[in-house]
Amino acid sequence: MTTAFNAWVTAEIRKRFRRSIVGFGDLVRDLPGILPSVTLHAIRRLVSNHILTDADYQECIHDSGFAKTRWSDPWKYMLPIPHMLDAEWRFMPESNRIIVDLATDLVGVHEAITLLGCPTTALALTDRWRGAVTLVESNELVLEHIRRYVPTNFAFQQGISTGRVSGAGAGLVIADPPWYSAEILRFLSAAANMCRVGGYVLLFVPPIGTRPGVRSEIDALVDEADRRGSLRLMSPLQGKVRYATPFFEYNAMRAAGVPCIPCDWRAGDVLIFQKESGSSWEVPGQSSGETKWVEIGWPGSRVKFAVRSNDWRRPGLGSVVTGDVLPTVSRRDPRVEQVSVWTSGNRVFDCGVPMALAAAMMVDRGAGQPLLRDPAIVSTTIGQTVEGGVKAELLDVVAHEAREWDDYNHK
Repeated sequence: MTTAFNAWVTAEIRKRFRRSIVGFGDLVRDLPGILPSVTLHAIRRLVSNHILTDADYQECIHDSGFAKTRWSDPWKYMLPIPHMLDAEWRFMPESNRIIVDLATDLVGVHEAITLLGCPTTALALTDRWRGAVTLVESNELVLEHIRRYVPTNFAFQQGISTGRVSGAGAGLVIADPPWYSAEILRFLSAAANMCRVGGYVLLFVPPIGTRPGVRSEIDALVDEADRRGSLRLMSPLQGKVRYATPFFEYNAMRAAGVPCIPCDWRAGDVLIFQKESGSSWEVPGQSSGETKWVEIGWPGSRVKFAVRSNDWRRPGLGSVVTGDVLPTVSRRDPRVEQVSVWTSGNRVFDCGVPMALAAAMMVDRGAGQPLLRDPAIVSTTIGQTVEGGVKAELLDVVAHEAREWDDYNHK
């Protein structure tokens, strides 16, 4: 965090205290996207600098505002447990109602609509939308679940097509990208190609308090849209939608020392564009250097294993952070590079044999032919270690997370 950003955060918090917004839950909801952990550290700085008192601090953290919104995953019965590596932040039900109302106001309910990464909005559209609906979603597991609940006017596409894609026909494209500049541009490029001339694009972007430099990133994105032509920014709507705090982020914030975590603290801004010409955009692909993962699921837990060669010198589950829960949900954190086993509760491990461990876990799940089965797993002492102790250790983690997931949904 930069000195200028910290000073701005401090000033924003002081404004709220002067307006008597002092409960931690109300405070982080009212701030423009500032992380609860950053907010808490700023409040502690204000106390140490004698700008706030210890009594102010105690009142803040004990008045968390939990009662204002029920704690649980509102989509737990329809969608899989979210995982940080899939960037699965889902809209609160009230936010989906706002989005559907906004879509209806823009194009009416009989227009073709395309959703980029908005599975809960797709579920919210099932009762109201009469036109064709296409959900573009990179997570195959989400698509597998959501197909059970939507009517026949819905179609599905796994992942965003790259290059210059023609055949735009949607009157409205709603895009909710991961909040990184390259991903936001990729989603906007795809949305521009999928939208018909005269149609609209709704793009959800991070508020200015999300991290230093976000305002410049969004300004650069709007400038790029203007340079490429075809899309005209109509209006930005600040803090228009809220996201349900996913289980992995809840655990991350607890690990970061945040004592009271509102279930809907994260807000998103909306940029509304109108398509004015038919020129196509080049849609960039994802970085070729990104780690690939395979996944195994259990009731109450999902575990991802990095696709990399086995290093039999390190067969165990090594710690990446104290307590094993990564206290952040940022892919920019340098510790991410060390992770080869990652759970849906944001527990991370450094394991030299992630593929061998995945194979052993697949056998335990009764999956028939093991995944990438390595003969060394059963023929060597190290292999027996993976089959026995390491697998048992990870199964204990899975069982513990299943209990945490149940607790999270009954707060």
